[in-house]
Amino acid sequence: MHNTSNELVIKTSDGFDIQAAYFSSSTPSKQIILIVPGVGVKAKFYEAFAKQLAQNGLPTYTFDYRGIGKSKIGHLKGFNATVSDWAELDIEAMLQYLFNKHYNQKINIIAHSGGGTILGLAPSVKKASQILMVASPLCLRSNYEGWSYIKMSLIVLLLYPVISSTLGYFPSKLFRIGEDLPKGVALEWAKWGRNLNGMNPYIGDKIQRFHNIHAPMMTISFEHDFFASKKTVLGLSTVYKNAHIQHPHFDENNMDKNAIGHFSFFKKKFIPQFLPFALSFFNKKNSALQR
Repeated sequence: MHNTSNELVIKTSDGFDIQAAYFSSSTPSKQIILIVPGVGVKAKFYEAFAKQLAQNGLPTYTFDYRGIGKSKIGHLKGFNATVSDWAELDIEAMLQYLFNKHYNQKINIIAHSGGGTILGLAPSVKKASQILMVASPLCLRSNYEGWSYIKMSLIVLLLYPVISSTLGYFPSKLFRIGEDLPKGVALEWAKWGRNLNGMNPYIGDKIQRFHNIHAPMMTISFEHDFFASKKTVLGLSTVYKNAHIQHPHFDENNMDKNAIGHFSFFKKKFIPQFLPFALSFFNKKNSALQR
């Protein structure tokens, strides 16, 4: 079973061109998958997983947020973008495109890391049929403990705000934590992380968008994941309070310890372990999923 990929450009409501890719399947499908990337993670990272989904009968789209990967235009210094823009403009544009183009198919979502955190801000997410969250945290400092609390505090209290304000962008590559971030993205993420109530005080009535999601949802966490501990993943589930949620947790007792980590789900060498899990979730009948 072969699949082909096509690059395309999706225009957002504010006129920005988002670079995306479509991995088609050689067999007819009633479902379409959208992979929503983590903060500072290029679409290229998800390509191998997307190809395998397509080869198994699930056509899949990937995309880069504005300022990241192929959607980056020039240097980030002076480039205006926020985390909210990524959700309300970029993710929303992708969803509207899919719902219009594939109007007779179910639109399902795989969201990674911070992509799952902000997913609910996109108004059209409420129309998704199923959502698989992979290591998506509620980034409250109070959700972290010990050394993880110290590291997260360092990021949101010092590194993100100070360095971003000084350089005009955040050099994530320098710290080996992903692609460089637009200043506005780093500052907003830090602001949410500093507040005891996270993003809630800043998004106001938009929290209702999260509550409007009733789809079956699976939120996966991994042991020893600094970015998204089990506690932070469960915390995010409370924001998506009306979704029908299952929460599998992977540790050394149910998974090869080398496959446990924030990025391992999508890495090529671990696809044989995680792909069947994703295929099983999307091929389940919704009624079989319980809150």
